[in-house]
Amino acid sequence: MGMTAYLTLFFKQQGLTVEEISFMYLTAYLSQFVFNTTCGVVSDKIGRPKYVAILSMLIAGSLASYLTFVPKVDKTIEENQLFNSLYCDNTDYVQMKVNRTCENIQQVMPCEEMCIPKCKDVSQKKLNLINKFVNHSELILNSGSQYDFVWCFRDSKIVLLANDTQFLCEAYQKACAVTCAEYKSTAVERKGQVLFLIAIVVLFLTFDENTYRFLDILANYMANTFEAEYGKQIFWSNTGALTGPSLVAFIIQQTTISEEMPHYESSLYFYAAIALLTISTVCTLDISKSKPAKEMSRAAIKLFKNIDFLFFVFILFVLGGTWGFLMNFHNLYLADIGTPIYMMGLLDTFAGVCGLPVLIAGKWLTDRIGNTNVFNLALLGYFIKCFGYSFVRVAWPVFFLELLMTFSYHLLWVATIDFCTKVGPENLKGTMITLAGSVHYSLGKYEIF
Repeated sequence: MGMTAYLTLFFKQQGLTVEEISFMYLTAYLSQFVFNTTCGVVSDKIGRPKYVAILSMLIAGSLASYLTFVPKVDKTIEENQLFNSLYCDNTDYVQMKVNRTCENIQQVMPCEEMCIPKCKDVSQKKLNLINKFVNHSELILNSGSQYDFVWCFRDSKIVLLANDTQFLCEAYQKACAVTCAEYKSTAVERKGQVLFLIAIVVLFLTFDENTYRFLDILANYMANTFEAEYGKQIFWSNTGALTGPSLVAFIIQQTTISEEMPHYESSLYFYAAIALLTISTVCTLDISKSKPAKEMSRAAIKLFKNIDFLFFVFILFVLGGTWGFLMNFHNLYLADIGTPIYMMGLLDTFAGVCGLPVLIAGKWLTDRIGNTNVFNLALLGYFIKCFGYSFVRVAWPVFFLELLMTFSYHLLWVATIDFCTKVGPENLKGTMITLAGSVHYSLGKYEIF
C-alpha cells in the first residue's frame, strides 16, 4: 500500500505521459478483473487459496524489483519542437556559411510540397511550423539578394554543404528528409520502450491485486475457523498498511539526492522486501485443504439470478470507479499544488488511523446500520470527498476529507465481505470474494476512463 501511493509519480518520472499512464492503468484493470476472477474460480475448484496467494506475492515482488532496472523512457518529442529547432545560432559541430541565391529556374518549393513526399505521416499543422524559416528565406532569395545561412540539426552531426553544384533550395529538401527521419526513428524507439514498460507494469499490477484478493479469502477463512470477526482479522494488516505511506515517504526523502528528482525507486525495493516478509508469514498459517467445489456452474447461475447480488455488484462498480480515480490521481493533484512528499504520506496514514476503530467495531456497526445503508454512506462519502477536492488549493484541508474514508473504504469492505458470506453459496465463497474485489478495485476503476 505504501508503494502504490507513489506508483503514478514513479511512472511519470520514468518518462510516461499522463495519457500513457492512464492507458496502462486501463489495461491493468481489465487484466486484473479477468485474471483475479479466474483465480478465484480455480481456488474454489482445487481448494488451495494459500498457494495461489504465495505465488502471486512471489511474482509481484520479483516484478517490482525488475522495474527498478528498466531504463527511463525517452521524453516525448513533439514535432513542433523538432521543426522549430531546424535553424539554430549555436552548435558544437561544423557550420557552413552559404552566400548564394537560387537561380530563377530553381525556385524554392513551398514547405508543404517539399516535405510531404519525404514524410507523409506528418500533419499539415506541424509542417507549417517551419514556414517562418522558409518564407523568410524565400523572401530574400526571390529578391535576388544574398542570404547568410547558418544550418545545424538538433542533436545531430549532420552538416548540409552547399557548393557550386548544390543550391540552397536543395538544402531545404534535405532538411525535411533528415528531420522527418529523425522524428520517425525517435517515435518508433520510444513506442517500443513504452509498450515494454506497460507490459511489465500490467503484469505487476495484476499479481499485486490478486495478492490482496486472496489475502481477503485467507482472512475470511481464519475468521470463520476461529469464530472471529473479519474486521478484527484485518485490523493488524491495516495497521501495517497505514504505516506504509509515511514510511515509504520517509525512505524516498532520505534516499533522494536532489529535490528535483525524488528517488521513487526506493518504494519498489520496499515493496519487494515486504512481499518476502508476507510470504514467510502466510506460509506459517495452518490452513487445511478445502474440499473441491462441485456443481459450481449451477450455483453461479442461481447467484446471478439474485437481484440483491446484481445490485450489490453495480454499487461496487460505481464505488470502485470513484476510489480508483482518487487512488491514481490525487497525489498528482497534491503535487501540482505544492504538497511535500511527507505530507502525502501523512494524509494516507491519517485515513488509515481513523479507520482502525471502525474495523474493530465493524461487525457491530454493520449489524445495526445494515449492509445496504453502509453502501449508501460510502457513496455519499465519495461524493463529498471528490467535490471537496475541486476547491482545495492547499494540502491541510484534505485531512478533513480523508475522514470520510472510514465509511467509504474501511466500513464498506467489512460490509462487503459480510454480504459475500451471507449471500454467496458455500462452494463459491472464494469466487464471490475475488469477484467483489475485482469489480471494486479493478473493473470499477475502468469506468473513470
